[in-house]
Amino acid sequence: MYVIAEANLGRIRLASGDAAGALSAFETALALLEGAGDGEAEEDGEGEAEVTADHANAKKESVLPSWKQSRVGLQVQFGFSMAHFILGQHDEALAAFEWALSTLETAEEWKTMPELELGAVRAHVSILLARVLWTLGGHDREEAAKAQLLDSIADAPQNLGVMVSLAAAGAVTGDADLMDTALSDITNLGRVQVQALDGEGHVDFLISMEHFIAGRTKDGLVALRDSTRTKELTTTKAQLALAEALLRIASLPSATESQRESGRQATERALILVQERAAFESGEMLGSVARLLGVLYSIEAASSSTSSAA
Repeated sequence: MYVIAEANLGRIRLASGDAAGALSAFETALALLEGAGDGEAEEDGEGEAEVTADHANAKKESVLPSWKQSRVGLQVQFGFSMAHFILGQHDEALAAFEWALSTLETAEEWKTMPELELGAVRAHVSILLARVLWTLGGHDREEAAKAQLLDSIADAPQNLGVMVSLAAAGAVTGDADLMDTALSDITNLGRVQVQALDGEGHVDFLISMEHFIAGRTKDGLVALRDSTRTKELTTTKAQLALAEALLRIASLPSATESQRESGRQATERALILVQERAAFESGEMLGSVARLLGVLYSIEAASSSTSSAA
């Protein structure tokens, strides 16, 4: 089907960094899904007979059953939104995500879908929208992102992606209650179910941050070790990133001697590896850990300063 080919082309271009090309492909797919351009063949003129025939065949191939149109259309809307976002067209991106949510509420094809499946789809859209809002920054958008995720919990109360996103939102805003509640809900799912759903180790990663913030460095290291991400990244750069994270904890006014010792030990291990290996290796995930923890340390440091001033 031509519309599916255009949708796939858009996803490929988006993944390869060609946001403008992706947007063009998604627009073509949307036009086909909406039946746009019905009169184009008649307007091409007598000298365009071959092109007209090809266009007619493409349109014929683009006809899909309504249920499949709905699913393909939603995926196209996702890509359309992300392409706008990458191009810096933020208002268009937000409008497109809101359009996707509206489609889920009003389209007849979605009303026949099982509630559990529909809730999962809504949750997916909400997570994407929340990430866009969060990336744009600003207190109002951060609060809107959290509200979007909290609303989606009603539709998908056991959706791990939503709970993980809420926990992360609580972490980077210093909202300990939100983080604790989200992680508690995740824990209630049971370890077996969480491991089955969380192939990338997001939950252990967030639990490790919760421990670090509370000053439980050893527990945090255990959780970090358990994360699938870190198991795959025992490299020089990863060790340096972990050392940076622990050193930032150690530099806080409220740091304990145990935290300072952990920072020193991690630094020593990283420096030994640097001496043994001439070049750094990849360790982007733990680099991300360090950067995210850096935000948390800043929050805690600011909080400590405020308390001292009081």
